[in-house]
Order: sequence, then structure tokens, then C-alpha cells
Amino acid sequence: MHDAARRFGVSCLSRCAVKKLKSAAEKFWDSEGFLQAVEFAYRSGEEENEARVVLVSVSAEHANELSDERAFCKLLDGLEQFNAEFTAAVVKTEGIEMVEIPCGYCGISGECGCSRWSG
Repeated sequence: MHDAARRFGVSCLSRCAVKKLKSAAEKFWDSEGFLQAVEFAYRSGEEENEARVVLVSVSAEHANELSDERAFCKLLDGLEQFNAEFTAAVVKTEGIEMVEIPCGYCGISGECGCSRWSG
């Protein structure tokens, strides 16, 4: 809805769509639909928009929980721009030391013992 409203220049519909998206994202951040919304927002071709800001913000709020989900980690791997914006938002809101970054190979947060990450 937000995408169509922006395309046709209907600003009040765009604002309403963003408000509804924020409400739904905050409620359903742990669902497959949330991940699909992120993927759609980043594959639709538009660079910056309010929908992306909402999705990044909600993702950052739930960074620790989402980073344990393999599907979310795959999304981060597949969407470089989302990954960059998500990481920046997490660092800004929580600080780098509070976030457990999942292993890029096995997907486990914290000490995974994966030989590929040992130095």
C-alpha cells in the first residue's frame, strides 16, 4: 500500500500505510510475514522510504531474538542494504557489546565453536 501511495503521490495514504505497517510489525515481528515484508521492501527497488525505516527499527528492537532465527540470518545475507541499515540501527540503539552476532556459518549466536571463526 505504501509503495502504491508513494508512486501515485497520495501522501495521506502513504502515512496511513506506514502507521499500519508499524503497528503490524511491532505485533508480528516474530512471524514469517515480517520477514516477507522486509524482503519486499528491499527488493522493490526504492532506495529510501518510511517502510524500510519502520522495518529496520522493529528489527533492531528485537535484534537478539531475530539473530537466533536462521531465516532472519539468511535475509541479512541476501539483502546487503538491509544488513547495513539493521547493523547501524542496532549499534545506535544498543551498542555493539550488547548484541550477540550470529556465526556466519552455523548461525549460532555467541560462542559456537565453529572452526571457521576460530583464529
